[in-house]
Formats: sequence, structure tokens, C-alpha cells
Amino acid sequence: IGCNMPAIMLRKDLFKEDADVFRPERWIEAEPGSEKFRYMATVVDLAFGSGKFQCLGRSIGLMEMNKVILLRHFDFAAINSEQPTQIDGFGLYIIHRQLLRVTRK
Repeated sequence: IGCNMPAIMLRKDLFKEDADVFRPERWIEAEPGSEKFRYMATVVDLAFGSGKFQCLGRSIGLMEMNKVILLRHFDFAAINSEQPTQIDGFGLYIIHRQLLRVTRK
């Protein structure tokens, strides 16, 4: 048993008349916490699957979206640009002394 993802993702009653257009700002326009926003999130969650058939890239995709949201809403500036950030790389990057000032745009 499966679901027809194009039919679900192109629902005009849910994603408006331009459901067939890539327009990520529809998520910004939707009121966070509203019933429609929660329903949109539930429908989109279907695209990643669930259980043992869940998309392996789901967590990476969501992490990237969180970065986009942060960069869209906040400005980041180095506090002390004279003292460089120290990065140790051992297959995993460990960042030291990266002090940032974060301000809302």
C-alpha cells in the first residue's frame, strides 16, 4: 500500500492555486501554529516516509532548512575578528572560540 505523492503535494485546497510551483515562501506566509500550518507539515512529512522505509536524508534536509530559516531571520557577526576561530578536524570538526553576535533582521 502506498500513497500518490504528486496528488498529495499538488493539492490546491492546501497549497493554494500555485501548488505546482516551487514557492518555499508559502511556509513563511502560513501562520505558525495554525491548523493549516500543522496540516501542511503533516502532509509534507509523508514525503519522507516513516519507520524502516524513512528517507535517509530526512534529518540532513531538515537541518539544512533550519539553517536557511536562521540565516533568513538573523544576522551573524564575529565579535572578535582579530582572534581567529580554531578548528580541529579529526573526521569531525570541533570549533573553538567562534564568538558571534546574533541580531534579528
